[in-house]
Amino acid sequence: MKLGSVVGLIAASCMLGAGYWHLDLVDSRPKADQVVTESPTEIWLRFNQAPDLAQSGISLMGPGGAERLEDVALADSVSLSSKVVDALEPGEYTVSWRAAPHDDHAVRGRYRFTVER
Repeated sequence: MKLGSVVGLIAASCMLGAGYWHLDLVDSRPKADQVVTESPTEIWLRFNQAPDLAQSGISLMGPGGAERLEDVALADSVSLSSKVVDALEPGEYTVSWRAAPHDDHAVRGRYRFTVER
């Protein structure tokens, strides 16, 4: 096997391995940029791998400031959720989250959705 082929295989293997270990948000409810006509009762986040609950958090900011959420919980092996305590008024909301796989550092993200009535 030529040296170039070996280097290429090693590089591809490293890139695939790095992608596998990086935690990414793959779905949410409400979804990013979604307009909903009813107040959501929870924020639900699905990742590409299992998040460590001890390193995870969700917050919600609205037109009037921080909204109250219950403690974050595992909804299933790759999803986090947090119940929304009070009904949300019409306006734009920002979900901020922090999560990490069990053996790695936390990553953060945010997205917006809108409540209309």
